[in-house]
Amino acid sequence: MDRTVVTNALRRDPISFYDFTQFDYILEKTVDKKVLVDVIGALLEVGHLTGDFYGLKLPFKIKDRYNEVLECEAHNEQALEFQTFFRSLGQRNVVVALVFWRLTDRANPKVVSHGPVSKVFADPDTPEVEEIKQVIF
Repeated sequence: MDRTVVTNALRRDPISFYDFTQFDYILEKTVDKKVLVDVIGALLEVGHLTGDFYGLKLPFKIKDRYNEVLECEAHNEQALEFQTFFRSLGQRNVVVALVFWRLTDRANPKVVSHGPVSKVFADPDTPEVEEIKQVIF
């Protein structure tokens, strides 16, 4: 392309590209379960790593600024990574962003990891983090 011009762009944090789904949309089951979601919330509790026929599972809960709670579950490799990640945080108050996670099709929706594409970020640089921390902690 003869007339194409390439210039420098401002560096952007990759977390700012995510579209966080509101907890009430998930709890009311208005979110398409065929689409991976991004959610952000205060890490409330982390359960124990267990295993079954399908592999490893690590349950945990997160809470949004409106005090709504979502049940979450990391599977297999993500379960091990999340357990290591959680232990490294210690007992401090932390907000986590779950990126590219899927929703279960159960009576009570749950956010679960979806293979290696699912990621967890602690205290990402977003306005939502400060809002959640002011209300929850």
